[in-house]
Amino acid sequence: MARLIDRLQAYLKDRREWRRVRRKQKKQFVRWLADNPGGSYGQFYAEDARRRIDAGDAHATLGVASVDRDEVTARAQRVLANFEQAGCRPEHVVVDYGCGSLWIGEAFMNYLQPGNYVGLDVSDVFFAEGLARLPAEFVARKRPSVQVIGDAALRDAQARTPDFIFSLAVMQHVPPEDLSDYFRRIVSLAAPHSRIEIGHWIRFRTTWLPPRSWRHSRHAVRAALAPLGCAPEYRPERRIMPTTPGFSIVRR
Repeated sequence: MARLIDRLQAYLKDRREWRRVRRKQKKQFVRWLADNPGGSYGQFYAEDARRRIDAGDAHATLGVASVDRDEVTARAQRVLANFEQAGCRPEHVVVDYGCGSLWIGEAFMNYLQPGNYVGLDVSDVFFAEGLARLPAEFVARKRPSVQVIGDAALRDAQARTPDFIFSLAVMQHVPPEDLSDYFRRIVSLAAPHSRIEIGHWIRFRTTWLPPRSWRHSRHAVRAALAPLGCAPEYRPERRIMPTTPGFSIVRR
């Protein structure tokens, strides 16, 4: 009984700390919006992540000095292998929604024909650094299209009638109130033949994970996709990345 009480007290203490951190983050976002009218949470997150990385924090996928290069390179090759097995060919057009520092993008640029990789992100904070990291000759030869997400960039990507669209390690940074817009933009890029893959750890209920992440529920995903005429597909045999947490988006 004493052990159970200790665990309950520890849990309640953690919850109090989480609420404190969440309140602090909300205040930071409100102050940021005052200085950046019309800005989005995604832009706030990118700038905050850049600040923390510059201060010495490690990040699993963003930045250059802040990541384990061997790990992110190996991950990129695993992702590319999944897409090859799903039928991705060098002549296909692939959209990377939330391209970040282009670690996965580099693998796709190298595989696809010139101009067939499209990288989109809410800010150029990280992909500018990613492009600078790559050899100038490689970038000139592969001609990637890398842009900040906006109406013009979305129209350009849609006009390419992409064969594959993916968004990995992105949805966890989308607040619940922005989830519908996140899916709307991704689905707007799709042609009838496009395949869409989302990487995300789904929870039974939407949960905030301090300090800056969410795990969205199946119900929230279904509700956000339904008005778009789409649904999530979790069955491994219907997915592009069957062993990675997440889902495909399919037309209903």
